[in-house]
Amino acid sequence: MFPTAAERARSGASFPSGHTNNNTVIAICCTIFYRRWGKLYWIIAAAVAYSRIYLGAHWPSDVVATFFSPPGKHCSFSAFANYSGKNHLPGFLKSLPAIRG
Repeated sequence: MFPTAAERARSGASFPSGHTNNNTVIAICCTIFYRRWGKLYWIIAAAVAYSRIYLGAHWPSDVVATFFSPPGKHCSFSAFANYSGKNHLPGFLKSLPAIRG
């Protein structure tokens, strides 16, 4: 039912890196709402991404792909919010001008 230690060791590093993903999302939020602090948090997010590679927890390609995944999701959400929000959520878009772009 649960993988043994040997099976986990054999599978190796995996995609996506949760640490990198979470810190990238925090960096995006900080950049949108607190511009100056957001710029500083990108350094922390990059350091966490590097640490995942350095510690051997993930492959470099997995960490790099995970690092670029949240911005892509954010752009998709923004496009959806702009498209659907004009008709269905006008009050929501007015209250959050950072999402409108």
